[in-house]
Amino acid sequence: MLNLCLIKRSFIRQSAEDDCGRACLAMILLYAGRPSAVRELDRVPVPPGGFSLLELKDLARSHGLDARVVVVDPPALRKISSPCILHTLTPMQEHHFEVCYGGRDSCGTFQYLVADPACQAGWQREEELLGRWPLRAALYFPDISPDPQAFGRPGWRVLWSYRAFPPGLLLSVPVLTLLSAFAGVAVSWTLQKGMSDSAILQGRIIAALLILLLLISFSRILMSYLRQRILLRIETDLQTRLMQLLTERLFPGKEAAGEVMSAESARPILLDIQRVKSALLTLVSVVLPDILSAVFLIAVVTSYVPAAGLVELAYIVLTGLILLGRLFPLSFSMTRLQALHASAENVLVRDVNRIKAIRIAGLEEQRKALHQQNQQLHTALRHRFLLGLSHELLGLEALGACSVTAVWVTGLYQLAQMQISYAILMTIVILSYILTTLVARMQSALLVVAEGTDAALQLQRTLQDSLQP
Repeated sequence: MLNLCLIKRSFIRQSAEDDCGRACLAMILLYAGRPSAVRELDRVPVPPGGFSLLELKDLARSHGLDARVVVVDPPALRKISSPCILHTLTPMQEHHFEVCYGGRDSCGTFQYLVADPACQAGWQREEELLGRWPLRAALYFPDISPDPQAFGRPGWRVLWSYRAFPPGLLLSVPVLTLLSAFAGVAVSWTLQKGMSDSAILQGRIIAALLILLLLISFSRILMSYLRQRILLRIETDLQTRLMQLLTERLFPGKEAAGEVMSAESARPILLDIQRVKSALLTLVSVVLPDILSAVFLIAVVTSYVPAAGLVELAYIVLTGLILLGRLFPLSFSMTRLQALHASAENVLVRDVNRIKAIRIAGLEEQRKALHQQNQQLHTALRHRFLLGLSHELLGLEALGACSVTAVWVTGLYQLAQMQISYAILMTIVILSYILTTLVARMQSALLVVAEGTDAALQLQRTLQDSLQP
């Protein structure tokens, strides 16, 4: 099965540095529809340094899976139809395990669907995977097929199940945001109308105009205040509920059957809670308001010049497809970067705690060079990621510029035909430009939501003993 959305539902993150092998085997068991075996595997202690490939084979066979330790060359890996566990190396040259579900040829480049228990699942280029897999050793499962019932609910549904606010608040924030923006446009339009029509600034009309501007301004201030109060209420309720789930799992009580969670396991859960909360807040405060604003702007442009409205609609559809198509790769790259940073930080903290032993062994310069190398590696990968992200933003901005230009040309044609006025032309061009400004913010917001979706799936699995969302 090469469906990334389904594989992400069966992804299991490692709970400690040495736990990658057990997490990979748990993903294989879940892929085969054996959730009870996964719970049994969780109770198996991990030896110092983690499991070897042979030990993973014995564990797999003890849970009823036929497993073989093999050496696979790249041509054979391309033809594999069953998932396998690869013995890889991390960027810091530490032993690691990952699950490979198969590959595909994409535009002349071969890619593999790989689940790295240190971060997430995603598509990787063949040269990138082979560079981390020098020994070509793998644990192969010849007779295994996916169980469709093993993949659970979609991540976005799990994320939304953690909401702790009334459904009525869902539309209140986007509506208040739209009304506040509309009030700002109304103020600008009224002032421009007064500048172009001097009759408005005569007699009693100017007093009525001032009162109208004050009412609009105060209404906008009130709506912004209500929006902030609602967001604060949502954030408080989310934090309260998520922390309640965590404390119930940390302190299950004397009659609880599950094992008590360790402090090491609690740290990533706290990060998951923060990601879930940020994703839900971003969804309510950015994504939904921007979608509503985009619909409003397109409707206004269409009411003035239908052809320009079609141009804007085509622009939104195209950018939406681009953003959704690039969402998973960007989220995977960002998660890998964060995992690398956390791993390098853990190694540094571990060496600081044993600095006396390192000095006695005469390894201080060697360890210092290693940490500097790790820092340079993280900096290089971060630079590559941010550079790629800036290239994508540049492409989206260029597409937005083309959209505004097309609207301008369409409006000029209508103006030449005496079908619209110059003021209407300026209005649709300005609204089109405002529409393009939403795209960059939408990309950042969708990345936050994607991270929160993945975190919600991990949080569901970790806290399922206390409450099934």
